[in-house]
Amino acid sequence: AVARLAAPADLGTAVNADGGGGILVRFVVLVLGPVKELKTTKNTPETAMTFASLFADDAFYADAWEAREEGEVREAVRAFVARETEVDENAIPMPSHMDAVTLDDGEQFKRSGRLFGGLMMDIRRKYNWELYKSDYTDGMTDMRGILKYVGATAWLFFALLLPCVAFGAVNNDSTILPGDTKGQIGVLETLIGQAICGVIFHIFAGQPLVIIRTTGPLVAFTNGLFLWSESLEIEFLPFKCWTGLWACLFLLIVVALDACVYSRYIGVFTEELFALLIVGIFVQQFLTPLIDVAKNDSTDTFLLSFLLSLCTFLVAYVLVEFKKSFLLRPFLRTLLSDFGVPISVILFSGIRQIWPEIPIEMLPVPDEPGLNTSTGRAWFVHFWDASVESVFLAMLSGLILSMLFFLDQNISANFVNRKENKMKKGSGYHLDMLIAALLVAGCSLFGLPWVHGSLPQSPMHARALADVEEVELHGRRYERVIRSRETRITGIVCHILIGLSIL
Repeated sequence: AVARLAAPADLGTAVNADGGGGILVRFVVLVLGPVKELKTTKNTPETAMTFASLFADDAFYADAWEAREEGEVREAVRAFVARETEVDENAIPMPSHMDAVTLDDGEQFKRSGRLFGGLMMDIRRKYNWELYKSDYTDGMTDMRGILKYVGATAWLFFALLLPCVAFGAVNNDSTILPGDTKGQIGVLETLIGQAICGVIFHIFAGQPLVIIRTTGPLVAFTNGLFLWSESLEIEFLPFKCWTGLWACLFLLIVVALDACVYSRYIGVFTEELFALLIVGIFVQQFLTPLIDVAKNDSTDTFLLSFLLSLCTFLVAYVLVEFKKSFLLRPFLRTLLSDFGVPISVILFSGIRQIWPEIPIEMLPVPDEPGLNTSTGRAWFVHFWDASVESVFLAMLSGLILSMLFFLDQNISANFVNRKENKMKKGSGYHLDMLIAALLVAGCSLFGLPWVHGSLPQSPMHARALADVEEVELHGRRYERVIRSRETRITGIVCHILIGLSIL
């Protein structure tokens, strides 16, 4: 008899590999048999070991986890037997549309030995029609997959919209020319760039679960570039444009030489260090406005700003972690966790209205809907107005920018493509870098903020689409992916919604 528990439970009988602490149990298998067996291969311990082998297989475990009828479990057993009796012992059974996918880590990081060889391999693999079509059709035939897509799209919309507005406000404050009240790059440019670049990337990307956006390092780089152009008395937008065009050239060289294969040497320490940098920038962006308010505004304004900021963070943190609680039903816990940040922001934006007499600086959002720039400038940057000296000077800043793109884009892809996420359709490092290079050129020509792969949205996007369960190992609980979903739908729809929010 096989029983699936409604929720994982610590039964107190099993122990971890290190011999301590109970583990969470989802399935219970009861094997009964006579005392004497005619064959030693059919005794109860051997039968129990057979079931253990079944549930150790990720594909069978996922099928059993999702099964609603007894017949579905039997079908999962037949599928397991078919996989185990495959003639080619090294073959990895997969749907027919995934036949062209290379899953071996060594192969995807192997240099081709010819110019653009890695890119051509990515294009042949990822633009295989059956595989590409599956990026839109997989998961659309069952209600569980559709609900996952809807929830992930809604979560991603708020996870991108709020940072876009915040970073757009920072860009606006840091690119104000003398005599102007608004920056050369503001919230509107940031939202438009996010919407357009996001749709393009998720249509053509090799790994569509990677999320691109303007990030803390890019905002800091843009601020430094503006200050540098001001000190040299160089017009900012043409200088920024040439910086992006040089970066595009350097990234195209990276793609041509298959240099993305060297991202395999980016270890966990480097990834975590880069993630720590992102966290540091977010903390800095949280503290800097409060310090400015404490210096320049009244005590009432500072106290209200501090309490609203702190309470927004604390409530958002509690809601995000609420899925680990035992309160409420699992569906409600997941719902509160996925939308914890927007709920907190909306809640305390409303609470702020209780004290309208206390002045608090608001985010500089567009005064009216439309596609006009923040300052009313032309969309297309007159890059030909830059002097010859500034063009070649931009080569240096373009080289630094391309290094930032190389690290951020590949580290974000590495987080998504980790083995624990159980991706099946392969990566596309060279193809993604090509698209990032073309996008940086396009953003430069139209005066939009640059975008590249981002943390933590990229791995969180992959996890939001996956079926996961909570397990315990060595006394520590963590989430384990049972089945991943690889789709372009969530990214495309989310960025369309961001574009519509501008109108």
